[in-house]
Amino acid sequence: MNNSNPIVSICCITYNQENFIRDAIEGFLIQKTSFPIEIIIHDDFSNDNTANIIREYVDKYPGLIKPIYQKKNQYSLGRKIFPIVFSIAKGKYIAICEGDDFWTDPDKLQRQTDFLEAHPEYIMVAENAIYHNLKNDTKKMFSELPERDVDILELLGERPFATASVFFRNLGEKLIPEEMYRGILFFGAICQSSEK
Repeated sequence: MNNSNPIVSICCITYNQENFIRDAIEGFLIQKTSFPIEIIIHDDFSNDNTANIIREYVDKYPGLIKPIYQKKNQYSLGRKIFPIVFSIAKGKYIAICEGDDFWTDPDKLQRQTDFLEAHPEYIMVAENAIYHNLKNDTKKMFSELPERDVDILELLGERPFATASVFFRNLGEKLIPEEMYRGILFFGAICQSSEK
């Protein structure tokens, strides 16, 4: 996976997710694409082994994985984390996957890229996802996506999809509307659960 001039930037944020981060990274590495990607992983000053696990992968895949290791927890300082990561993303498209989520479909990025390439009128796509409750080992569809086109503002009042399925055009930090950030933060909030 060559990452020079990436077409897709995978943006991963993590904090104290040592039990999950390997699965997240492995899900990035299984992607089969006809284009280069980059993997940006933001560790928000974890106090477990998360940062060390990320370092292992950075050493194994130099240049592909671009880590951000914070020296203070940015979330506790009131900073939004996704904009930090998006600001260095070089890809034409951005795919989100938090450190406690993972992808199992090796064609995910190729399929979503192909769709947005063929449909310039769309800004974002998402897919169904499976929610796995580790406490009782049950799995269920996170939610059914609407079978129609929807506006981002309409999505803010719904629970339509998991953060890990979000894929959108990189419009640049100043060009991404505030509604998009609110939407991403909203989707992140609904995907996190004490059951996980």
